[in-house]
Amino acid sequence: MSDTPIRHRNYRIMRVSSLGDPEAAEVLYRNDPSLRCCSFAEQRRSWLAEKVQHGDGLARAMKSMGHEAEEVICDMENLQRTWAWERGIEVDEQEWRTQLVLQQIGESKPEVLFLQNHDVLPYESRRDLKARFPFLELLVIHQEAVIPTPKVIRELATADVLLVSSAPLYRRCREVGLTPNLIYPCFDPGVLSQLPAPSKVAEAPLYDFTFVADSVFSPGQRSRNAQLRDLMRETPLEVWAPPQSPAEPVFESAKSHTQVYGLDYYKVLQRSRVTFNVHGEVARGGVGNPRLFQGTGVGACMLTDRGTNLGELFKDGSEVLTYDCVEDCIEKVAYLLDHEDERQEIAAAGRKRTLSDHSSRKRYSEVDEIIQRALAGRRRRLRSRWSGLSGSLSF
Repeated sequence: MSDTPIRHRNYRIMRVSSLGDPEAAEVLYRNDPSLRCCSFAEQRRSWLAEKVQHGDGLARAMKSMGHEAEEVICDMENLQRTWAWERGIEVDEQEWRTQLVLQQIGESKPEVLFLQNHDVLPYESRRDLKARFPFLELLVIHQEAVIPTPKVIRELATADVLLVSSAPLYRRCREVGLTPNLIYPCFDPGVLSQLPAPSKVAEAPLYDFTFVADSVFSPGQRSRNAQLRDLMRETPLEVWAPPQSPAEPVFESAKSHTQVYGLDYYKVLQRSRVTFNVHGEVARGGVGNPRLFQGTGVGACMLTDRGTNLGELFKDGSEVLTYDCVEDCIEKVAYLLDHEDERQEIAAAGRKRTLSDHSSRKRYSEVDEIIQRALAGRRRRLRSRWSGLSGSLSF
């Protein structure tokens, strides 16, 4: 990245994200069914306070830097339909997700549109965004770990600014001629103000060893599920996961719990003496999933698989502890549970590193710098174009 100074410019940014999990979308309304009938503003405020998935970390960080920022959760159906109802908009029953996002873009007029994963808007809609919305200057896509098939690469190529959160995906994008920026997931410290104080956590019963799923299990995670089954037999591991099929249970029910979301997810991590982390096959030997930062951020001792890039993020043995295989993991869990002082030291150091280097404020400051440079480059190109046109005009 160039060291050339750039003039800071304030802009309007809208992030569009999705939950990708119908159960997650119902968390808000299960806790308070009356919210279904509340205004869009009240529903959104309550939803963002729950800290499910991405929450409002980007919006708060960007606002702290002087920008106008808005969060849109495209698959929160009741929330989105309430927005449409308040404006007298007739909803397309088949294409409501895309329809309402496009109308929200039209109403808010962001100069920067930030898509949290390419699939929150269909390819066809992304191709003509700037023709449809002249006020839109930059399309930013922040792609989480995904298998870089030719179709995915084509999708990512529609971005003016491409951010990727996985080192293997970063390398693949560069190989095919794209210009990605490696931006890992982060931890939103705003979560801590809504969790019990550390002194209160210490007074409550703790879980010795946990795994808290942050997504629905899929066939591509069979290797992970096999590791979890072995650990549940040999260690005190408890798992919070999606409902199991009675015909093919993944885990023994005695040590399984219903999947948790948002603040409940963070509360389990916070009460974990040791928490287990494993990356899916899509990570391809790299590390950096959201749980790595979320677990350390709330103060759990993180036991995670190795990755070629771990040293960029944490110090193995002092900020997190890594394992090579199930047998190694079993030994290290036993050691940590038997050596409380060392466990607490690793947990405290991991938390300090996350709050220092992997906070949402720090991460989105990096994103802001990338956006500022892209906007400055766009302005230079426009000036050059107009200069060329004016020089060729004759009267």
